[in-house]
Amino acid sequence: MIFKKKYKIFLFAILPIILLSIIAFNQYKDKIMYEKYISQNVSADMHRLVRAIIKSDEIYVDILDKKSMTRGDADELKIYSYVLLEVPQDYGGLALVFNRRGKREFKNKTAGVAQKMGSFFFQMNEDVDVVDGKNIDEKLFDLNSEKEAIISRLKELNDLWVKSVLKNVVGVTEHNGKLQFDTRKFQKHYGDNSLADDFWVHLVMDLDKNTRDFLTKHQLTTENILTK
Repeated sequence: MIFKKKYKIFLFAILPIILLSIIAFNQYKDKIMYEKYISQNVSADMHRLVRAIIKSDEIYVDILDKKSMTRGDADELKIYSYVLLEVPQDYGGLALVFNRRGKREFKNKTAGVAQKMGSFFFQMNEDVDVVDGKNIDEKLFDLNSEKEAIISRLKELNDLWVKSVLKNVVGVTEHNGKLQFDTRKFQKHYGDNSLADDFWVHLVMDLDKNTRDFLTKHQLTTENILTK
C-alpha cells in the first residue's frame, strides 16, 4: 500500500512535467516548421526581386540600343515594376515585425517609384487585350528625346538597384559588364535559412536608400519621376 501510494505521488508529480515537455516540443516543432515555411517564401520572393532588377537592366539596354520600344518590352517592364512594388513593400514590413529594422529607417520609396513605373508601362499596352506571340515584337514607338530621357533615367535608377543586389545577394555577379544570376548557388546558400539570414533586410533597405539618394540627387519625387 505504501509503495502504491508513493508510486501515485510520483506519477502525479512527473505527469505535469511530461505534459509540459510534450507541449514545449510540439511548439518547438511548430516554430521550426513556421520558420521553414517563411524562409521558403523569403527565398522565392527575393529570387523574383533579383530577377526583376537584372532583367529590367537588360531590357533598358536593349531599348536604348535599338532606339525603340516594343509591346513585349513594355509588358515585361510592367511585370517587373510590380515585383519591385510588391516585394520591398512586403519585406520592409516583415523586417519591422521581426525587429530587424527601426521604425524610421525605411521610407518605402522604391515601392512608390515602382508603382508609377508599373502604371507608365501598363498604359502603353492599354489598347490591346493581351501581349503574346502575335504582337510581342510590335514596335510601340521610336524613342524621341523626351522618351529617351525617361528610359535613361529609369536605367540609371535601376543601375543603383543592381548595385544593391550585387552588394547583398550571393549568386549575383557581374562579368564583362553583364550580370549573371546563379540561382543554384543562391538556393544552396540561403535555402531554408533565408529568414535567419539578414540579406533580405539589407537588400530592401539598400534599395530604399539608393532610391531616396537618386530622387534627392535629381531633385525628383515619386510623383514626377517620369516627367522630362
